[in-house]
Amino acid sequence: MLTITIPGQDALHLEHLVLDFNGTLACDGVLLDGVAELLQRLAATLRT
Repeated sequence: MLTITIPGQDALHLEHLVLDFNGTLACDGVLLDGVAELLQRLAATLRT
């Protein structure tokens, strides 16, 4: 689980994450530089 604290709001407790691929993480179907490594680090804190 990943907990994100936002000042003035309730904390977010994330177990799963859904992301948009093209236009957010990739360009023309290719992951942007560094995204794969960051997703691997994030995946270690969330359920698969």
